[in-house]
Amino acid sequence: MCIQNTPKISDISEKILYIGKVIQTFGLDPKRFITAFLQSTHEQIVLNRHLWGAPIGWALNFKVLDSIKQLLGRPPKGNLDGKPTFSQRQRKY
Repeated sequence: MCIQNTPKISDISEKILYIGKVIQTFGLDPKRFITAFLQSTHEQIVLNRHLWGAPIGWALNFKVLDSIKQLLGRPPKGNLDGKPTFSQRQRKY
């Protein structure tokens, strides 16, 4: 796959579908991609996410978190993985 050959797509839904296919060809799904992107220590990836912690990026950060929260709905009761539940983690912020 070559970035120079990326098709011109104007519709956001079509862009998302295309990116999803690309992610899938690398054996990833959206959750694995986002998790890897946010946790990577690779220099270029760290540079690519530099605005996530900057004051200019906070409004969109909250929009991302709100979108995830709406998608998940209520977290399951109990401690499924031995870690604090989502609501327990949320109380820290």
